[in-house]
Amino acid sequence: RGHFIIRDVPTGHFQVTVETAGAQKKIDLDLAEGEARTGVTIELEPLITLTGRIVELGTQKPVAGLRMYASEASLGEGVTISRDDEKESISDDAGRFTIKNAPRGKLLLQGWPKGRENDYQYVSTIRTVEGSGVIDLGDLPVLKKRIKQGDPVGELGINFAEQRHDTQPDKREYKVSYIDPTGPASNAGLKLGDIVISIDGIDITGANSGHAPGLMRAAPGTTIALGLLRGAKVIIVLAAP
Repeated sequence: RGHFIIRDVPTGHFQVTVETAGAQKKIDLDLAEGEARTGVTIELEPLITLTGRIVELGTQKPVAGLRMYASEASLGEGVTISRDDEKESISDDAGRFTIKNAPRGKLLLQGWPKGRENDYQYVSTIRTVEGSGVIDLGDLPVLKKRIKQGDPVGELGINFAEQRHDTQPDKREYKVSYIDPTGPASNAGLKLGDIVISIDGIDITGANSGHAPGLMRAAPGTTIALGLLRGAKVIIVLAAP
């Protein structure tokens, strides 16, 4: 009849997950000390199929060889990936990919290059997906690597404030928490507390925050332009490690 019991649960905040073939549901549940919660009804939602295309940011060139995943953005962990034919989740020569058995709602879409020889960074973006059946996400941009595997990486000379582990991916920000007094950023006009919103003119706020690590990973001597929330722009030349 669909009844279930979960015993010996401590006080606290929980996520209850129910999964079956082709459907799932997650709900939040708070339990007070000594509380026995009854009558919890969980209505399963059908999983969907996601399709889309990976393209190079700027040129719109299709990018092959990225394995794509989808997870609920609110969880920050766990993935739902094609189970029937895993190859379908890897972008083909036209950049196309398919993720089967994906959840709906606010999703974190991620993709990693298949093999170190791939010239591209990883994909990380947020999309809100509603509906049923097959949903086309359209084009998802990915950055080309600025440095080859094994080559030295330049130093920016700044640190960013750590984010809480439960920070939503599209709520992450790059807030300057430390400036190396002997580093390349020391005389660039940057201030503690500055929030970086773009790198070399590319937006790194909200769903685009995943672009930031790849944009800052470049060879020594590379010039990086940081756009700040206060309206200023600072220029930094990456130093040798």
